[in-house]
Amino acid sequence: MTPYHFVDALMRHQEFVAAIEFLSHALPARESTWWSCLCIQEAFGDSLEGGMKTACQAAVQWVLWPTEENRLLAKSHAEAVGHAGAPGAAATAAGIAGASGSLTSARAVANAVKLSSVQSPPAKIADTQRRYVDLAIGIAQGKYM
Repeated sequence: MTPYHFVDALMRHQEFVAAIEFLSHALPARESTWWSCLCIQEAFGDSLEGGMKTACQAAVQWVLWPTEENRLLAKSHAEAVGHAGAPGAAATAAGIAGASGSLTSARAVANAVKLSSVQSPPAKIADTQRRYVDLAIGIAQGKYM
C-alpha cells in the first residue's frame, strides 16, 4: 500500500487525527513545518500577537530560508513561548529539524496541526482536520510550496 492509499483509507474511515500523525512523519521536515504554518494561518488569521506571532514568523522564515541561523532563531522563539500552543509547536518543528531528528520534528508538526484544528467550533473540527489533511496532500504534490 502506498502512503497515498494509506491516507486515503484513513480518510474514508474518518481517522483524521491518524492521517495528521502519519502525514507529519511522511512529509519532509521543511514541507511538514510549512503545513503547520499554513494550518496556523487558517486557524488564527491575524489574531496572533506578541511571542506567538513571532514564533510562527520564525518557523515560516526557516521554511523559506532553511539556514542554520534561521533554525536556531526558530528554536529560541519556541523556547520563549513554550511548546503547548500551535505557534510554539511549529517553531519547535523548525528549530529541531535536522538537529534532533525527524521524529521529534514530526511530533511537533502534528501537535501544531491538531492544536490549530481545535480552534474551529466543536461541530466543525472533523471538517477542519479533513481540510488540513487535504492541504498536506497538496503540499506533497507540490501545489503549495
